[in-house]
Parts: sequence; structure tokens; C-alpha cells
Amino acid sequence: MSLRLGIHGASGAMGRALIRLAPSFFGEGGAYVAAAVATPARVGTPVSALIPEAPDSLRFSNLESLRECDVIIDFSLPEGARALFAAAPHLGRPIVSGTTGLSSDELERLRSANVPTLFAANFSVGVAVLKKLVTIADGALGDFDVELVETHHSRKVDSPSGTALSILDALRREQERRFGREGSAGPRPQREVGVHAIRGGDVVGEHTLTFFGVGERIELAHRATDRDIFARGALRCASWLKTKPPGDYSVEDALFSS
Repeated sequence: MSLRLGIHGASGAMGRALIRLAPSFFGEGGAYVAAAVATPARVGTPVSALIPEAPDSLRFSNLESLRECDVIIDFSLPEGARALFAAAPHLGRPIVSGTTGLSSDELERLRSANVPTLFAANFSVGVAVLKKLVTIADGALGDFDVELVETHHSRKVDSPSGTALSILDALRREQERRFGREGSAGPRPQREVGVHAIRGGDVVGEHTLTFFGVGERIELAHRATDRDIFARGALRCASWLKTKPPGDYSVEDALFSS
């Protein structure tokens, strides 16, 4: 049976990518978009007018239409996500969400909705694997110094990136994070982890974590060159989450657990 996808935030960049990529990602007949939810002003209008790859029969709809789906993927604005999370117990469907700008209390509302939920700030499969490798390496290299450099396009407003912070969270060691250095910074404390942000051009995202030892060093890096990787990761998570019981899951769960 085809996976029936509900896309919440369907008119945004990620929503458009999900609708465009879903047929090829799952193969012919493997999945289809059963509901596309955007702003109330778009309800009833053809999705194909905005996304040429969408079926001619698909029209923008409201939250209630998400009850007809097997799993909901949310990449909306914070106000839209809040409405979805409030309706989650009523909708009763698994939710994969990548909406950013939400408070910890708002994310807790999603996690307490008694449905399977998976929230992530970054849905790159490669980043999830990188964090797994970081944890393994840090367990063996606890006496090595650690520095993280992240690079993004010139329009990015937050620094360091949310992905950079999640990579630091994957370290096992106690950390004293230092965001950049200048002037007379003094000797480097053993527990210090340096974090450095570079901005410029159209870089999608690069993260390099380096372990510095005496006479050797190890670099773990991920470079994103196409934003479609985030949509593909979300689709993979949605397919996995469909069969799970209510609970809070992660991208790493989808990749590394049965």
C-alpha cells in the first residue's frame, strides 16, 4: 500500500521540495502526497500552480485533511507549527517536524501529543552519521583537543548553526565552549572546545570537527552541496516513523534502530 503523506507548510521551500521529490524517492506507487497544507488563503487552490511537479488533482487543504494521511511532515513557520501541535492529539497521526524557532515548551507540546513524533533541526542523513562517529571518536580520544568549524552562506542569521551545536552535544566529554578567539586568549584549557563560524557566498553547510593529539589529528567532516538532502532525510524518517508506537524519536533512531 502506498504511503499517504501529509505536507504541512507545503508552500515553503522544504514543502515544495518534499512534494517534488516524494514520487522518485519512494519509487512509482510507493508514496503520494494525500494532503498539502499551507496558509488559509491557499485552501482550495491547485498545488500545481505553485509546484509544477504536483498532481493536477492535488489542492491546498486545511489541518483536518491531515487525518487522511499515514504520516505528517511539518516544515512550516512557528505559528503554523503551534497550530499543528495543538491539533496533534485530534489528528492522531505520526509527525515529523523540522520547523525551527520554537521554544522548548512548544516542542514539549509536540512530544506529549501521544503520537509518534520526530523533531530535528537537520534531517541530513550524513549529519546523523557524523554525530554517531563523533561520539565514538570522543570516547576513544578523550585527551585530544577538540575544535569545530562551521561554514554557511552569507544570508544565515544565527551563529553558530543549530547543527554545530548538535554536533557538540554528541561529544561525551564535559565542555567549556569557546565561541571564537581574539586578543590575548591565553593557553588553551584542556576542557575547552573551540567553535568557529564562517559566513560567505552560497555555501549550503559545512561542519568539520577536529581532534588534535600529540603528533596526530583526526578530522570528521560533512559538506552539504544540495538542500534536497534535508527533504530526502525527512522522507526517510517519515517512512520509518509510520509503524512506530507513540513516543519521541530522532533521526539517529530512524537510521540505527530496527
